[in-house]
Amino acid sequence: MSHNLNANLNGRNMSQQSSRPPLSHEHGAPPSELPTVGILGLGYVGLTLSTVLADIGFPVVGIDRNDVLIADLKQGKPHFHEKGLEQMLASVDQRPRPPRYQVGLPEPCADIYIVTVGTPIQRPSLEPNLDYVRTATREVAGALRRGNLVILRSTVPVGTTRNVVIPVLEQTSGLKVGVDFDLAFCPERTIEGKALHELRELPQIIGGYNEASAERAQELFARVTLTIMDLGSIEAAEMLKIMDNTYRDMMFAYANQVALICNAIGLDMVPIVRAANQGYNRNNIPVPSPGVGGACLSKDPYILASVCRQAGIDPTLFVKGRAVNEFMPIHTVRRVYEALGKLGKGISGGTVLVLGFAFKGKPETSDMRDSPTLDLVLELLRRGARVLGHDPLVPGGEIEALGVEPVSIDEGFAVADAAILMIDHPIYADLNLPALVDGRSRPIIVMDGWHLYGAMEFHNHPNIVYLSV
Repeated sequence: MSHNLNANLNGRNMSQQSSRPPLSHEHGAPPSELPTVGILGLGYVGLTLSTVLADIGFPVVGIDRNDVLIADLKQGKPHFHEKGLEQMLASVDQRPRPPRYQVGLPEPCADIYIVTVGTPIQRPSLEPNLDYVRTATREVAGALRRGNLVILRSTVPVGTTRNVVIPVLEQTSGLKVGVDFDLAFCPERTIEGKALHELRELPQIIGGYNEASAERAQELFARVTLTIMDLGSIEAAEMLKIMDNTYRDMMFAYANQVALICNAIGLDMVPIVRAANQGYNRNNIPVPSPGVGGACLSKDPYILASVCRQAGIDPTLFVKGRAVNEFMPIHTVRRVYEALGKLGKGISGGTVLVLGFAFKGKPETSDMRDSPTLDLVLELLRRGARVLGHDPLVPGGEIEALGVEPVSIDEGFAVADAAILMIDHPIYADLNLPALVDGRSRPIIVMDGWHLYGAMEFHNHPNIVYLSV
C-alpha cells in the first residue's frame, strides 16, 4: 500500500461551513427527491447513521450479513444500548418511508452506498484486518451503477480508499471512479452514548476522490450537520480520523504512566493532577484509569503504527502508549491483591466483585468491545478468584459468558473480599458504601478505578480499605 501514500495529497485544500440547516421531510427537499442511501454494516456507526438519515427524510436501506440482527431491527429492536436509539427507531417506523433492512446486497438498491464495517486488529501482528472492508466493497461493486456515490466511513490506514477500495470497485463493476461513479472518505467521529446528538452537531470531514465527489458528499452531510470540512484529499481525511483517536489514547497513556511512577514512589497522582490543571489553562492532564478500551482507542494507534511502518517511520511511541493502557487492568489487579495480602488473605480462593463491564460509563453504553474489564477478569480468573459481576446495561448472560457470576450490587458487597469499580457510570458514583458494608464481619478492599470517591471519606471506616489507581 505504501507506494501510493504520497499520491494526490496536494489536491484541494478547502475548509468550509455549510450555511444550510439540516433538512427534514418537513422542509427543504421532499423525501421523493432525496437520494436513497444504502448503509453496509449496522453496528454502532452504521445503525446510528442510518437512523438519523431516515429521521431527516432520506430513503434508507440498512444492510448487514447478520440475519438475526436484521430480524430484530425489523421489529424496532437495536442490538446495543445507545441513548435515544430505541425511541428513534420506533418514531422512524411511523414515517411514510421508514428504513428498510436486508441481509446482504443481492441487487442495486441505492444511489449512495456507505460502508461502515469494522477493521479489527490482528494479533500478534498488530496489523489492521481489512477483510470486512474488502467484502463490503465487493458487495457494493456488484450493485454499482453509473451515477452512484460510494462513501467509505470505516477507520482504515492511510491509502486504503485509493489502493484497496477503488481497485475492487473498478475491477468488479467495470466502471471508472471519477467518470462513472463518485467516491469519498467521510469518517465517523461520534462518541458512543451521544452518537445521535453528535451526528448532527460535530463537523463532518470530507475527503473526495475529486471535486465532484467531494461536492456530492458535502450535499449529503450538509443535511445532517451545519459544519462540513473538505480536506482536499481522501488520504488527508483518512489521516485525520486515526490521528484524532491516537492522540487521545496517547494522552491517557501519559496519565497512566505517570500514575505508575507515582505509585512506585508513594505518591497519589490524582490530587497532583487536579492541582496541576487548576487555573492553568495550558494543562488538561487526565486522571489515571484502570485501562482505556473501546473499539476505537484500542485499535487506532495500531492502525497509525501500521501507517508508520509503511512509510518507514518508527511507530514505537504509539505502540508503547497502547501497551501502557493495556497494562493498567493488570496493575489494578496487582494492587488489589497486594492489599488483600496485607489483610492476610491468600491469592487463590478470594471473591472479587467487578462493577462495570462496558468499556466506559459516561456517556453510558453496553459495548464491551475491548473493554479493560475483559483483561481484568482474565487476570482475576488466572489467579483463581471467584469473580462476581454487575453492570447497569450489559445483560447478565453476557457477563456470565465470561466466567463471571452476575449479581446485584448488594449481593456482591455482602460476600466479596474486594470490589473494583471499573467504569464511571453514574450508578457507581452514588453508592452508599458504608451502608453496603454495614454488618460485615471483615473489611473489604474497594478499588476506585475512576476516583469517584476519596480516600479521606473512608479513612477511619473499619470495614473499607480504599484504593485508587
